[in-house]
Parts: sequence; structure tokens; C-alpha cells
Amino acid sequence: MHRGCTPLHHADCKPIFDIWKDTVLLKTSRVTPLLKKANLCKNDLNNYRPISSLKVLFKTIERVGFSQINEYLHRNNPMAEKQSAYRKFHSTETALLRVYNDLLQAVDHHQDAALILLDFSGLLIRSTMTFYFIAYMIATALVGQLLIGSLRISATEFRQLTSMVSVR
Repeated sequence: MHRGCTPLHHADCKPIFDIWKDTVLLKTSRVTPLLKKANLCKNDLNNYRPISSLKVLFKTIERVGFSQINEYLHRNNPMAEKQSAYRKFHSTETALLRVYNDLLQAVDHHQDAALILLDFSGLLIRSTMTFYFIAYMIATALVGQLLIGSLRISATEFRQLTSMVSVR
């Protein structure tokens, strides 16, 4: 398996993901809206903060699952070296500084540099083919076939991502 890909369905992780099957009652919470500040208008729903109260058993299972996943990540180190997400002492600022530094180094070495920022938030509810079409259009418009390899994503991974964020 490629070192940059986290194996979500690895044999060590299977028991962790099996816990979450058929736990709808455990994951059901009671949401209580609390006013953010006492002086705010009570008729405006934007002035409320939703507080959810989950069952104690679910919170315990969640903590056990988190510790098992954390232990697996430390033991096997499946994350890429330069990955900033989901790591201790790595934040959005760390990632931005790394990108900024890479761009400055490219300019210092008289190399071409391009930063492409794509918003895929609305794309998750659309088809995989839309993603491939957008990736292909960007690749051919900017630098030809060179960029396609770095934007390639397998259809099964994208479907899993789509199903994980789908609203029911």
C-alpha cells in the first residue's frame, strides 16, 4: 500500500469500525439550544449554540475507539511525512507555512510555481465523473498531462468519501 494512503479497512482497524454498526440508539443525542449571551435576542436562532447530550456508553466507546485508532497510527505510521492534518503539533498554519515556503523556494531557484486551490465541498454530492472532468480540465488547461497523475483518485475511494458525508 502507498505510504501516503491511510488503510481505513486494515485488519487491525476492523474491530474498531465494527463497533459503530447498529449503534443508532447510542449515537442519538438530545440537542438543547443555549443562548450564546444573555443580552442577545431570543427570537433569532443564530444566537443559540446547540449543545448535544450523548449517552455515557457512546462517549466511552468513542474514547476507546479513538485510543485504538491513535495507537494504530503511532504503531504503523501510515501517514505521509508532509501530512499536516490529523497530527499532533501540526495545524492549518503549519500547512500554510509549508506551502508558502515551497513557493518561495521554487521562485528562489528560478522555477515555475503554481498554487491551485479547489473547493470540493459542493462536489461531494455529485458524481465521481464530475470530479474527473474537473481534474482533466484543470490539467489540460494549465500544464497538459503532467498534472493528471497528481489529481488522480480512485472511484472507490471517492464513493466511500461521498457515502461518509451523505445526509440522511
